[in-house]
Amino acid sequence: MTDRRLYAVLSGDIVESRRFVNRGPAIRDAIKAAYRTCAKAFPEALGEMPAVDVFAGDSWQMLISSPATALRVALCMRALIKAHEALPKVDTRVAIGIGAVEFIDRENLSESQGEAFMLSGGALERLRSDGVRLAVALPVQWGEREQVLDPQQTLAAVMVLLEVVCAGWTKRQAAVVAEALMGCSQTKAADELGITQPAVSQALDAGEWTAIAETVRWWETWNARL
Repeated sequence: MTDRRLYAVLSGDIVESRRFVNRGPAIRDAIKAAYRTCAKAFPEALGEMPAVDVFAGDSWQMLISSPATALRVALCMRALIKAHEALPKVDTRVAIGIGAVEFIDRENLSESQGEAFMLSGGALERLRSDGVRLAVALPVQWGEREQVLDPQQTLAAVMVLLEVVCAGWTKRQAAVVAEALMGCSQTKAADELGITQPAVSQALDAGEWTAIAETVRWWETWNARL
C-alpha cells in the first residue's frame, strides 16, 4: 500500500569507479563511513530509516524521512566521500527523488518500490550522460500547478550552479564544508579535522560556503511549504 507521505530518496554512484579497482573495499567503506557520519548528524531524517544500501560495487541508495533535509544530506554525503583519504580525486553523483513510497525493503533498500525511488533512479541515469553530478526529480503533477516558475526547471538550474561549486572542492574544502553542513562551528570543525580555525575559515571561503548555505536554506524553506 502506498504511503502518501513525501519521502526523499538519494541515489548515487562513484564517478569513474574503475580507477579504484585495486583498492579493494575502499569505495564501499567510503560510502558507508559517509552514511554513518550523516546518520549521527541528522537523526531525525535518518534515524528510523534503513541503512544506506551499497550495491553493484559503486552504487548506493538512501531513504530520508523528510524532503526538507534531503539537499543538506546529499551535499554532506558528496562532501564526505570527496574528502575520503583512501580514494584520490573521488567523486559521486547524487540524484534526489521526492515522492511517495509503496514498499520499503529494509534489508536491501534498492529493492524498494515507489515514486520517490523511481524518480531518484531515473534522475541518476540521466546524470550519467549529461556531465552534471547533482539532480532533483519531482512528481510530474507538481509542474501542473499554477505558479510563476516551474519547480522542476528551477531546481535543475539550481543543481547546475551547485555542481560548479561542488566539483571544485579539494579534499580539505570538502571535509570542512561537510562539518558546516552538519552544523559545526568553525572551532569544532577545526578540532574534528585537526587543523586551525583560520584554515577552516579559509577552506569555507574557497569552497563557496556562503552560496551553499543560502541554497540549502532556500531548499529547506521551500520544502517546509509543501
